[in-house]
Amino acid sequence: MDSDDFALLERWLDGDANAGSKLAVRHLPVLRRYFRRTCGPLADDLVQQTFLACLQSARSFRGESSFRAFLLGVARNQLFAQRRIQKRDCGVLSEDPSRLDDLAAPSTRSHRNDRAKVILVHAVTQLAPDLRVVLE
Repeated sequence: MDSDDFALLERWLDGDANAGSKLAVRHLPVLRRYFRRTCGPLADDLVQQTFLACLQSARSFRGESSFRAFLLGVARNQLFAQRRIQKRDCGVLSEDPSRLDDLAAPSTRSHRNDRAKVILVHAVTQLAPDLRVVLE
């Protein structure tokens, strides 16, 4: 299938939209699973962005791996870009760890659990993107 994928990619790069559609249909399930598992509601948008980025960067693909590996690498880059945008625009928590004390007082078990969740989320957001994806 790899040689068929490479042929389809070449035809897609030459303007054959049907070849691009065949590649998309073939690899859509794995991309959907990847993005639904890692980012839920943004999955469909990220799948589309991945195929667009794949087309834009395909000329630099040297064919040293399978097309699927190349596509998943592009998907990973799209996921990291989305995470950077979310962190910049929304920010789950302040970068100041002292603000964690303001979020929940540990006076009850419920509050302690909530506080533990907040601390865990904060700790995960501080990880390098590669490690964060593995943990998630």
